[in-house]
Amino acid sequence: MELMRHQFHGYREESDGSHVTTEFVALWFLPLWPVASYRVLGKEGSQRNPENKKLPIQWGQALEGWFFLIAVVSGLIFIVGFLYAATKYGWSE
Repeated sequence: MELMRHQFHGYREESDGSHVTTEFVALWFLPLWPVASYRVLGKEGSQRNPENKKLPIQWGQALEGWFFLIAVVSGLIFIVGFLYAATKYGWSE
């Protein structure tokens, strides 16, 4: 399993049956920075390949990726903080 990799986030349906997705540099599964956006041809469940032509970065999809990153990191901070407080103040009784 690679620690740093490229990963796709986001999905915007187009009228011709294709969709647009944004490629991110990711730390494990957490999106860090958008690299490019692609139009993906084909239907769900079929073999899909991005077009060779890159689209401008879809910043709405980039924001969705970053909101996902913030949610995961915030959840981890909350859990670690709660466990720390539980052990410090003896809430396990």
